[in-house]
Amino acid sequence: MQTSMKNIIGICCLTLLSLSMTFAQTSELRNGRLRATFGASGATAPVSTPAFMEIQQGEDWVSLIYEMGLLIAGVTPEGETLIFSTRGTNLEGGIRGVDVEITSPWRVTSDQVAAHRADIADNGVIDDPIPAIFAWPGRANPFFEQYNGYDLIGAGSDRLASFFDENTEGIYNPEQGDYPILPLRGCLEFAEGIVPTELLLYPIILRDFEDNLVFQVFLSVFRFGCEEEGAAQNNSIFFHYDIRNYSGLTLEETYFGCFIDGDLGCYTDDYLGVFEDRFGVYFYNAQAEDADCTEIGENRFTSTPAAVGIDLYRGPINENIEEVGLSYVMPIQNGASVPSPPPAVTEPGTIPEYYNYLSGRWRDGQPLLDEGFGYESGSPASIAFTGDPVAGTGWTEVGEGNPVNDRKAIFSAGPLQLISGAVNEFMFSISYAQDTTLGHLEQITVLRDQLDSLQNFFDNCL
Repeated sequence: MQTSMKNIIGICCLTLLSLSMTFAQTSELRNGRLRATFGASGATAPVSTPAFMEIQQGEDWVSLIYEMGLLIAGVTPEGETLIFSTRGTNLEGGIRGVDVEITSPWRVTSDQVAAHRADIADNGVIDDPIPAIFAWPGRANPFFEQYNGYDLIGAGSDRLASFFDENTEGIYNPEQGDYPILPLRGCLEFAEGIVPTELLLYPIILRDFEDNLVFQVFLSVFRFGCEEEGAAQNNSIFFHYDIRNYSGLTLEETYFGCFIDGDLGCYTDDYLGVFEDRFGVYFYNAQAEDADCTEIGENRFTSTPAAVGIDLYRGPINENIEEVGLSYVMPIQNGASVPSPPPAVTEPGTIPEYYNYLSGRWRDGQPLLDEGFGYESGSPASIAFTGDPVAGTGWTEVGEGNPVNDRKAIFSAGPLQLISGAVNEFMFSISYAQDTTLGHLEQITVLRDQLDSLQNFFDNCL
């Protein structure tokens, strides 16, 4: 059904570049009925579970997202196209200058931060050190080696994991009251920092084929628990990629994007849509009831299938210090679908094909068109399926009567110039909607309202 992918895509062909195959270490983040299972070093593809992100149905887990991964593409001064990705199960986890492979995340909760702050507020001294707080990889943490077993000396003065700096000295010292926070641009002036209910931090290194470090990525995965019943936060997990260009190169025509494979229960009957004005991409079931995939070992939805949405909050910053929002959304079909789709609309497999998808073109370089599946007829478009399947208006898969099957997508922001040494970010949430009193298309309306609520939450610095 699916194909495993590469964490780094080279100049000539797609091959897997890695130090070792490390599958033993997995980590979970749960939020209500939602579960994301990460492979070693922050891999967002299935390792120990049938899918990366799942929803609980009784005692079973049903797939929502099979896999996803960050994509970064740019053109060197010599005219070579480079593409790097966090797709696949085999990532190199580590921090620049620190000669240690890191295969599990740092994890901290809001309860731990609250206890830490209460401890120092009591008498000005930390009487009961909390390991998760003292192990945090903040810049020059004097307790890091004691709690992690290795030091951060090689990282020098690099800005590492974000923290609330009690005395504004630029050094993470939990003994003086510092604690982990989210690295959210525009919200760093928030009085006490943003502390999620639960936060996982993965450091990821992306290298070229000559083993040179090109990008240091810090992936923060987090959730917010909300006491209000039915709150959108309880159905969501957030992803923040902090991306640093250590290549020594300024890359032109650069795109930041994400590959995402939406498998809603049985993967053979899904459709794709876009809330263009909300920077949201979503997958929904094409039929009132989920198809039966028991023969291939896949759990299906036994009631109304859920819809799942990916909402982009922070796009990258260009050379003019302007944020670039959602620029392109390209749908992708499974090449093994019946009837067979045109090869040009199936999953990319080479450097030029990935770059085409990120820049709003099909594998063969043809532009996206606003009819059918977007390939054979219509006028040029940049974002697919922006209509309303519920109201029956605009360009939708339902309205076009497209063949139902497995759906994937690449969404991207760009082009921009990525200057050597630049620090950038890419942030989004993944949320589901499932109201079993409504039909399968009406889940889209519920999801859209949830994304509006989450956008308001984000706009108010979470």
